[in-house]
Amino acid sequence: MGFDGEEDSIEEIVAEQTFAITFDASARCLRVPAKVRLVAVYTIDGQLVGIGAPQADGTFSVESLPVGVYAAMATDGASRAALKFIIR
Repeated sequence: MGFDGEEDSIEEIVAEQTFAITFDASARCLRVPAKVRLVAVYTIDGQLVGIGAPQADGTFSVESLPVGVYAAMATDGASRAALKFIIR
């Protein structure tokens, strides 16, 4: 309920995730389907630490990142996917 006693009318829109991002800890890379155009990696507090197109084999290196918790976002232009991952 809102402050005036009426129902709130905020709608939450959740995009359907049509593909997945995976983290390959042994190769220190993210793996995405071939259709993905852009991958962005953020620290857990929201700082952008990597952005770019994945390699032709669908990998995006996170080899240079230090130990920590990260979030990855990827898009194919029509939809997007997200993943939280840990580098140990």
